[in-house]
Amino acid sequence: MADEYRIVGPPGAGKTTTIRSRVERWVKDDEYAAEDIVLTSFSRAAAAELAGGVPVPRENVATLHSLARRALGQQPIAEVGALAKQWDESGVPPAWRIGGQATADIDDGLAPLEGGGMLSTYALYRSKMLPAEHPLWGPLQGFTTAWEQFKVETGSMDFTDLIEMAAISVDAVPGEHPVLMVDEAQDLTPLQWMLVRRWAAHPSVERFFVVGDPAQAIFSFAGARPEEMLTPLPDGHSHVLSRSYRMPRAVQALAERRLATHSGAMMEGRTFAPRDAEGSVRRLSASWRVPDLVVADVERNAANGETSLILTTCAYMLEPTITLLRERGLLYSNPWRRSNGRWNPLGSRREGTVRTADRLVAFVEGRDPELWTPLLTAGAYRMRGAKKIIEKSPGQWREWLRPEVLPAAEAADTDWLIASSMKEYQRPLEYAARVVRRQGAGVLEHAPLIHVGTAHSVKGGQAQHVYIFPDVSAAGADEIARSREGRDAAIRLAYVALSRAQESVTICAPAGRYVLGV
Repeated sequence: MADEYRIVGPPGAGKTTTIRSRVERWVKDDEYAAEDIVLTSFSRAAAAELAGGVPVPRENVATLHSLARRALGQQPIAEVGALAKQWDESGVPPAWRIGGQATADIDDGLAPLEGGGMLSTYALYRSKMLPAEHPLWGPLQGFTTAWEQFKVETGSMDFTDLIEMAAISVDAVPGEHPVLMVDEAQDLTPLQWMLVRRWAAHPSVERFFVVGDPAQAIFSFAGARPEEMLTPLPDGHSHVLSRSYRMPRAVQALAERRLATHSGAMMEGRTFAPRDAEGSVRRLSASWRVPDLVVADVERNAANGETSLILTTCAYMLEPTITLLRERGLLYSNPWRRSNGRWNPLGSRREGTVRTADRLVAFVEGRDPELWTPLLTAGAYRMRGAKKIIEKSPGQWREWLRPEVLPAAEAADTDWLIASSMKEYQRPLEYAARVVRRQGAGVLEHAPLIHVGTAHSVKGGQAQHVYIFPDVSAAGADEIARSREGRDAAIRLAYVALSRAQESVTICAPAGRYVLGV
């Protein structure tokens, strides 16, 4: 079995850079070929960040679930797509349905997943490896029997099966690579730890590294155990990064004071230097229900070319801010959670795709009619099939649109474009048009400087200025009050929120009784 080595560092300490430098050195010194090294991480976002910065083949950087599925033969997944729909429509009780529910929805606060449906609870208990005789299994018995039978009948697995079956039956990481590195290891569940340590024990593995920061473990409600990264290792087996290149002094001092209230061994040996800048921490009277002052602040920051990040503990608490940003035509996104369309209203730039915003810019700038004419309803064309003709011969677009269309198009009348476009395009066009009217079409060519998200959604993220709405949901408050584990989870979540800041943190006023201590 390969010895376990650990790389630990605070937010912004360069853990990914450290991984990259080690990999580069191994390859340069011919210790290993790039193909010999496998890197895995807890989440798709973290794996994607690794893939962009580490010189190994893309297929060698993946989530644990992806690697396990590869090893098990790419089995169909019961929780998604047609199989999930089949389950929901099979006559099961409403509480058993899984449509619209994520098995690890990390945007709903601090409470564990018991409120997320039977499947979420089933996944949680399995990830925690609760013994079969544990009384918590009792209320799930009917569901688990039906769900397991459904998977047998459909020849499918659920996400937890991938980890569980691989931990039981797969001896080595697919391909038997000699180097295994696990990033974001503080967020692994007991079941996932069982899997990576089984793979590390295979004779083919010569080096086994786990990388992370127990202070940033914010998935305990999904079964993660930061204590796994606090256990002692032999001398020379731990590499502790000693400086944050992100947090200035004022921000680091507040974040570390908050972390100091954590129970257990979290603070033992934890000393690191902040970035060599003072930074600032302030309070603001805005709340998540009335975020006008925050929106005004981030608009000024963006005008100065500075980035801002607005954080809540629950997704619904972002809605007033998002509504105001849209109304004012301010460009925003969440680049760490691109799948959330509400947080990324203009989509993300990917090679080979054209965003609705790009089509609007082409219309406003009087170019590339093959981009914006597909938005239009059939009533804008002279005849059926004109869309395809314009796509193939864009220089002839005027000939194929009705005469009354031409003056509006030549005047770049965005109101006309919105009214004349198909329904599915109108909402993103309305927002993009507000942005253009306020800031000019050129702004849509650049990445947004304003970001929104929950504290759970921005792991790995950072901005010059961070704004925190400190409220928690009633369920989250109950979890904090009920147990030391809940209070510790809240402390780590506050730490993650505070430590996103490169220059300043602004803590807003609570809108209710339940507050995350920051």
